[in-house]
Amino acid sequence: MSPVADPFVSVTITATPQHVHLLRTVAAGVAARLDATLDEIEDLRLAVDEAAGRMLAVGPASTLSLAIDPREHRVQVRVATDGGVDGWSPATEHGSFGAQILSALVDDLAFTDDDGHPSVTFTVPLGSSRDA
Repeated sequence: MSPVADPFVSVTITATPQHVHLLRTVAAGVAARLDATLDEIEDLRLAVDEAAGRMLAVGPASTLSLAIDPREHRVQVRVATDGGVDGWSPATEHGSFGAQILSALVDDLAFTDDDGHPSVTFTVPLGSSRDA
C-alpha cells in the first residue's frame, strides 16, 4: 500500500440515483491510489453503489454523502443521507436483499440511525488482509 498524504476523503452529492456514479468513481480512485487490485477496486465500487442505493431507498433526502478512511490493508467507508422516514430502522435493513449483497462484499457491515439520518458503514479489505 503506498502512502497517501491526506488519506481521508469525503464527498457530498445531491441525493439522486443519477449522481451515484460520482460516489463509485471517487471510491475507485481512492482504492487505485492505495494500489488495490482490480478485483478489490470493483468490490469497493459495487459496495458503494449498493450502500448508496440502500440509503436512497430509505426515503426523501437532499444529500447523500460518502466518507472513505483508508487504513493499513483496508478502507473504512460510510455512506449516509440527510433524509429518512419514520419506521426505518437499522434492524429491518439488516434483513434486506441489499444487506445480503453488501455482506458478500464487505466486512464489519453496520446500519445506523443518527438522529433520523440513516447511514451504512463497512470495511473493505485490501491486499494481504484477504489472505489472513
